[in-house]
Amino acid sequence: MSVNDELLAAIRRRGDGGKPDPFGYGILTADRHVKNLERVIGMDRCYRFLAKGKTSYDDLLKQSRQTPVYSNEDMVPVADASSLSGLDLP
Repeated sequence: MSVNDELLAAIRRRGDGGKPDPFGYGILTADRHVKNLERVIGMDRCYRFLAKGKTSYDDLLKQSRQTPVYSNEDMVPVADASSLSGLDLP
């Protein structure tokens, strides 16, 4: 088992009845951020604009479940689409 696999297993154990992350940030998997983007901009846009070459949005979501990322209180995902009004989304 690789170090990455061990870390992913520990993250999953923590979320599946282990000690939960009390603040919603720390070392997590990237799928939380990808799913938040889907919620904010919509699934149609995710399928249209996040797919690149032979990589589909589903591939991206699957890969994000295997990718550990760190976030802190300054990096909490945006919860409200109205705060994205200044972005030029395609």
